[in-house]
Amino acid sequence: MKAAIITGLNTTPELREINEPNLENDQQQIITVVASPLKNYDRLRTKSGFYGSFKTFPSITGSDGVGTLENGTHVYTQGISGMFAEKAVITKGQYVVLPESLNPALAAALPNAITGSLVPLRLRGYMKKDMTVLINGATGFTGQIAVQAAKYLKAKRIIATGRDQERLNHLKNLGATELILLNQSEEKISGQFKKIQSVAPIDIVLDYLWGHVAELFIRLIKDGPTHQTRFINLGNNAGTDIKLNADTIRSSAIEIIGAGTGSYTKEEYNRIHQEIFPEIFQLAAKGILTANLETAALENIAEVWNRKAEAGRRIVFTMN
Repeated sequence: MKAAIITGLNTTPELREINEPNLENDQQQIITVVASPLKNYDRLRTKSGFYGSFKTFPSITGSDGVGTLENGTHVYTQGISGMFAEKAVITKGQYVVLPESLNPALAAALPNAITGSLVPLRLRGYMKKDMTVLINGATGFTGQIAVQAAKYLKAKRIIATGRDQERLNHLKNLGATELILLNQSEEKISGQFKKIQSVAPIDIVLDYLWGHVAELFIRLIKDGPTHQTRFINLGNNAGTDIKLNADTIRSSAIEIIGAGTGSYTKEEYNRIHQEIFPEIFQLAAKGILTANLETAALENIAEVWNRKAEAGRRIVFTMN
């Protein structure tokens, strides 16, 4: 079979012809892979210094995706062996059955983005109907899904921030009610934010940026009306550190929490896979949830690997 192989860290995967995988025990099964997304995590696993880097070589890359079981059932799953291959080993029964009408590439791309959007809204933000949600850094792939997730969860107001006006404007079509351009002066951002706060205080922040812009919004929330705000960090595209005065925590109702690998309990992970993923796959099959994808044949992995997708898109490898 064909598979994308790395022979060492800090190398680009190569498409090779290898033997089909073998099962090691009766708790494993084979899946025929149809589509698998290229995520930052997949790239990082091939780099030295990353906590999840590959330890043995050669190794097949790709961590999750969509495939077909022996009985013809289409499923989303995570691989024991790499998923950038025509076939992979998975844990028996550890998959989500997909609606027949759902595009495999879309099904493959959604789980990672949902884990960074709808999941924290529910499990960390405890989102309820008519809440006000700020999505900081909403023009990326996951941010676009977050806007749609907040709309689906019946947010009353969805404030989206970003640095690209054109992509920011597109978020209006997805459900954003207000937009804040981050390429303007801090004074203008602050003035716009204060007007928003005066109408309805922010209930939840999904923050993909961190850095100075996160500092600014935390300060503005603190200076506004006393209101419980859950500030959920999911990324650090604008910086890894912020300055946080202790007085901000003591004199406000802001809760600063994170949501990522290692932050969810086993019970929460079970809920994500057993309840939330099936729900979002149904939404996607009905066209309620959409995503901007770039598909690429696995044969082109060496060419695609080292370039980024167009802003706001997710690359998905297809095996056929």
